Amino acid sequence: MDVLTPEIRGPRPPATAATTAREKAADLWRLLRPQQWVKNVFVVPIGMLGVTAWNTAALDLAWALALFIAGSSAVYVVNDIIDRDADRLHPVKRSRPVASGRVPVSAAVVLAVALLAGVGLLMALRPIVDSWPVVAYLLLNVGYSFGLKRIAVLDIAIVAGGFALRYLQGSIAAEGEPSVLLAASVFAACMMFAAGKRRHEIGLADTRHRSALAGYSVPFLDQLIGLAAVTTLLTYALHVNEIFSPGASGVFVLLSAVLVAGLVVRYLQLVLVKRQGGDPSKDIASDRVTIVVGIVTGVCLVVGTVLP
Repeated sequence: MDVLTPEIRGPRPPATAATTAREKAADLWRLLRPQQWVKNVFVVPIGMLGVTAWNTAALDLAWALALFIAGSSAVYVVNDIIDRDADRLHPVKRSRPVASGRVPVSAAVVLAVALLAGVGLLMALRPIVDSWPVVAYLLLNVGYSFGLKRIAVLDIAIVAGGFALRYLQGSIAAEGEPSVLLAASVFAACMMFAAGKRRHEIGLADTRHRSALAGYSVPFLDQLIGLAAVTTLLTYALHVNEIFSPGASGVFVLLSAVLVAGLVVRYLQLVLVKRQGGDPSKDIASDRVTIVVGIVTGVCLVVGTVLP
């Protein structure tokens, strides 16, 4: 064929039923936001700190993880249904399955109901009182979805509170002793992450997708990020002082405090210097320094818990 002669193509073959089914299944899977499950994997296991019988606690931890994965996915689906019009104004969120119209609202509702049914079945496996953190999480997010997300500061406080509840769920499941100081440190750290995300969103050309942004400014968020960072370090240091005991375990626990301080400083650098923060999970997972220091911190915490 002459190179100057355009290639003649026939009409594109219609999508088969199998292809369409796969695409719909893929969109339903995206609606669950599996990339966000890593948050549960990182936070829920913190509840195992201080637990000595790890062989039995591991099964309890798996239950707590499944509970919060199903619960958080249900919340994501409900949020996508309610926020579909606002999401269409966002440069990234407009491509979400419900906002783009690829998943009908009716299908999303069925998926949310199925996930909530799964939460109920998981709760039935243990005494109902053991599941109070996930129930509190769901109730908080009902309020968030139906109006509280429009109130500046309260919106990120609810998000951060959800992570403190994840920690408490892991601790209760593993039959450990929840630490108020550690829960406060988790809450403060997540306030810092959420404030960093709002700081990034203020810089977007169109902020109509999130009405709470009207209650924020960059200087205010910088102060809030700093306050949350200091609170994270202070409460964690007090927690270390609470659990410290002389010996090899104490050395690793003290080292974890130094490493946590390094992680906080690194996150501040990512947000305030490198202008990141729009997706805390992605930013942290793609930063080599954070990954290495985070792994070493986790090892120190585990060793400090296991050693006498």
